[in-house]
Amino acid sequence: MKKIFLMITVFSFLFSLESSFSQEDILRPKGKKIIGNQANTTNNDNFKRNAFIIGLEGGLNFNMYSSSKSYSPALPDPAGMVTNSGTGLSAYAGLNVGYEINDKFALHFRLNYDQKYFKNTKEGDIDISDANGVYLQTGREKQGYDFTIDYLHLALDLRYNFTKNLFGTVGLFYQSQLGKAVVNVDYYMLTPDAWYNYGTFYPTELHSSDSSSTLPTRTGIELGLGYKYEISHKMYLVPQIRFQYSFSKFDTDGQITDATRSATIGTSTVNTTNQALNSLQFGLGLWFEL
Repeated sequence: MKKIFLMITVFSFLFSLESSFSQEDILRPKGKKIIGNQANTTNNDNFKRNAFIIGLEGGLNFNMYSSSKSYSPALPDPAGMVTNSGTGLSAYAGLNVGYEINDKFALHFRLNYDQKYFKNTKEGDIDISDANGVYLQTGREKQGYDFTIDYLHLALDLRYNFTKNLFGTVGLFYQSQLGKAVVNVDYYMLTPDAWYNYGTFYPTELHSSDSSSTLPTRTGIELGLGYKYEISHKMYLVPQIRFQYSFSKFDTDGQITDATRSATIGTSTVNTTNQALNSLQFGLGLWFEL
């Protein structure tokens, strides 16, 4: 009887001991201190702190040129206003190096070849004279131009991660001109049986191409939005859209003369000020996390 009672007592003790262990967190046993990184473990297991990123990036610029022009005396509809503005597409490509500060912030340095291109066309009035300079009528002409310039583009951007994939950027850029800019200008006489008086040559079209000087450096701010798409381990495809706003003038103020209405109004002095060039970039990057 005593043996039976002793066995029941032992089994009861073992059962109660087993129950107490089964209710305890076996990963964090009672009385064990959590030290080091174990105390800071989060659910963001995919993020690697202080990671370096190196990547390639390329895409298209949508360039927007603008200026302010004034005519003295005023001309009612001058074709020369064509150079008051312009838009165009061009390419850019370069290197992107990044440093992950934490799961929200990162710094990026970009080194790009950045080409800017813009163009425009406009019709306007022109006084038509005979070979002796005698005024005949006021007709119509069309002027067109295109402008190309290359830059070395340096940028330092701060990236903020809205989610694991979606992010925004803000940063500063510096651009240094590479070589001379190239400008092409075209003139088309639209009035029938009328020509440009070019000495002994009377064409209905004129074309010119020349190099042009602009301010050699520019600075500004960039604002962007992007998305990281993981295509394999530590490799990301990154589409981005970015707006470049320049603090610097595109070129210095200038003054020329316009003689298209010299017979009826007189030669006009044209002043050009506030020249600006800004761009909207559409890019695609390939990032590698180191």
